[in-house]
Amino acid sequence: MPELIEDDLIHCKYSEKKGLPGTFRKGSGICRGCDRLLCDLRIAPKGEATSPRVRKANAKKFCERFRIRELYHITSWRNVGSIIKHGLLSPKLVELKDIAYDSIADQEIREMRGRKIVDSRVTLYVDDFVPLFFAMRTPMLYKIMCTERQQSEIVYICIDPMILGETGVRFSDGNVARHETRMFYKLEDLEKLDWDTIRSSSWNRFDFAKKNEARRVKSAEVLVPYKVDRHRIHRIVAHNKDIGNALKLAFPRLRIPIEVNPDFYF
Repeated sequence: MPELIEDDLIHCKYSEKKGLPGTFRKGSGICRGCDRLLCDLRIAPKGEATSPRVRKANAKKFCERFRIRELYHITSWRNVGSIIKHGLLSPKLVELKDIAYDSIADQEIREMRGRKIVDSRVTLYVDDFVPLFFAMRTPMLYKIMCTERQQSEIVYICIDPMILGETGVRFSDGNVARHETRMFYKLEDLEKLDWDTIRSSSWNRFDFAKKNEARRVKSAEVLVPYKVDRHRIHRIVAHNKDIGNALKLAFPRLRIPIEVNPDFYF
């Protein structure tokens, strides 16, 4: 990890070894070209620094308290090979590395997320993070089901919730694309999330405003900077046996369990 000299000034021995300037400002072109995936941006938000050891211990405590057993990333089954090879990458890294990827994101919403800044100190956007959900059967999946795509094309990449203990990981109280959604870094702020709505099987309400709010809250997210390593993947869940068997045949030596569970779907 680089050393934070001032609020926005970094000294990096790794950069020096590569023949680059050793001292530079966070978010500079030097860092953005680094093959260590912008590790300087993993530094905790100002005033909220906690030692990695303490944060990881706190993550276990809060995951138990709020019964967070897995986090979920939904994607096309066609992307599983890429994920196995590279890990789960942020949309920005997928573009930078020119990786072929079957996107399931709504283009308009993707553009909105791409413009939203998560950390203004380093001009860090939502697209610099891997998005995970706290819940299954989210409004995003429902919207996919209502379009030309079939939800049977979608698989869940189920992630170890202890990733919440990693430095730089943020979480939200709703859909990050919505302007009223709040972002958090301190694990203590998990208590500010509406867990009843997040865990609810439906966000349908008689009142339109309440329905709209429940839809936002149901989409609460965890944002992991840049990459989720493969060892963090607990299992892959498919909609039906056809997709599940196809993945097992394609990756016969894969140690990550591939399961079929229609309860994850509408």
